[in-house]
Amino acid sequence: MITRSKRKSGKSASAILLVASCFVAGPKSLDGSSAGTAGSWNNLRAVTHDTSYTVVDRRGKCTSGWIGKVTADYLILKPRNGMGAKVERKDVIRVTSDHGYATYIIYSGRSSWVDVKQSNQYHWQAVRIIVKPSLAEYSGDHINVSDTGVTLSQGRDSKNLAKSQISTLDIICLTPPSDLIEFCGEEVGVLCILDPRTWPWVLRIHSRIRVRLFDSSLPEENTPLPCK
Repeated sequence: MITRSKRKSGKSASAILLVASCFVAGPKSLDGSSAGTAGSWNNLRAVTHDTSYTVVDRRGKCTSGWIGKVTADYLILKPRNGMGAKVERKDVIRVTSDHGYATYIIYSGRSSWVDVKQSNQYHWQAVRIIVKPSLAEYSGDHINVSDTGVTLSQGRDSKNLAKSQISTLDIICLTPPSDLIEFCGEEVGVLCILDPRTWPWVLRIHSRIRVRLFDSSLPEENTPLPCK
């Protein structure tokens, strides 16, 4: 039976740190505050700002930099070279963070079935679907997506859902590591736990967010985007 809460393990910046976290605490979820595009925008406040992000705007422009500030209406993006730029929330389609081995999606500002079909390019742990008209909820750790629907799987169990049945589809994602965590994972190893700045990652605090990729109540936008 497809259940409501099942996690699958994913790669992280440091396998050593993730193993350590299993002995200290389980992952904390931000799901309750991250429903819909409004909640997804709040993800930008919850994730580390000590790493680079790529913002895709509605003109198709991709800009990378550090997030300096996030309000309800805009964010400040600081490129590696140059002054910080104000980006209006209404202009943002997607925010991601690329770490070589994995791309993390933080925010999606549109409802797109194409994005659902391409969701396997992101580092996510589970998918959550609400169906119409009952508002029943289904969760799993894998989906096969076609033009007309999805097959949601969890272990040996699966559920076929037509696109016309789906009210919303969210993916539950790991938050990206900071530059410090990535450096530790690649260069220092287990000694990173001696640095208090690594403890939130080791303890898996705020380690999962929810990103809505499809909402049938919104206009569907399937225009290909120029970058992840």
